[in-house]
Amino acid sequence: MDAEIIRKKLISEYKSIYEKQKSILPKEFFKDDNNDNIPPTIPWIGKNYSKYRILIYASAENLNENVIKEPYFKPEFVYDRHRVRFEKEKIIGIEPFDTDGLKLAALIALQKLKIPIEQNQDVAQCIAVANLSKFSLKRKSNGENNDIKLKKHILASQEYLKLDFKSLGPQLVINASNKEFPSHCYADNPSDKKLIEIIQYTNTQRGFAKSKTLKKISVTEAENYAPDLSELIKKYSEQLPIISNKIKHDRLNLNFVKYFYFFKQKLDEIQKS
Repeated sequence: MDAEIIRKKLISEYKSIYEKQKSILPKEFFKDDNNDNIPPTIPWIGKNYSKYRILIYASAENLNENVIKEPYFKPEFVYDRHRVRFEKEKIIGIEPFDTDGLKLAALIALQKLKIPIEQNQDVAQCIAVANLSKFSLKRKSNGENNDIKLKKHILASQEYLKLDFKSLGPQLVINASNKEFPSHCYADNPSDKKLIEIIQYTNTQRGFAKSKTLKKISVTEAENYAPDLSELIKKYSEQLPIISNKIKHDRLNLNFVKYFYFFKQKLDEIQKS
């Protein structure tokens, strides 16, 4: 199905669900100055998504009082704010993607699936990206993000997640939210879906060094993979400016390499299954 048709259909369906549930959402969710919840946005859907069908989930928007004053939170745009923001700023408003980490994951996946894109082809136009939680929690008293953790907070998003799968029909799902994907949200048999769970990507790689998963990857494995990863980053350097700046003297941070090596391992496992 054409991406534009999918987008319009999802907007209509998201609106319908939200109107039914907005009065019963958890009180901990972030609200505007009128004490109203912020409607969820549909995923970012690239115009060429239907050819590649890779769906990526990050965590949550982590809204604040300043963000919701932006034009893309106006009623006519709020359900499709990733697209509106991209048209204005060339970012979609999901930090792990906008800072290149999940863009690189998408490029690795496209390469492993043998559907690589050209260097001048925008990877954002080939995939769909969303947050697993369609809502944000109120911030902590010190202003820091308050991450979604409780089951009831994820449950508030489940009908939207079901819609995502039903409408987008992904061939590969990358869950980089640090939260287990609720399998009952698949539109059909969960065993038919190719799902990869990886830890949340941050531009500072905060938490990578403490990750038990990444600690299992040996230095030798990471060092052997580093040249291939470096080559891919250089190939798509114009699309990955932030990550490209991390390459100094042809060297990459070891934990950074381990993150993407683990992801590559998971792709290898899927291809063998």
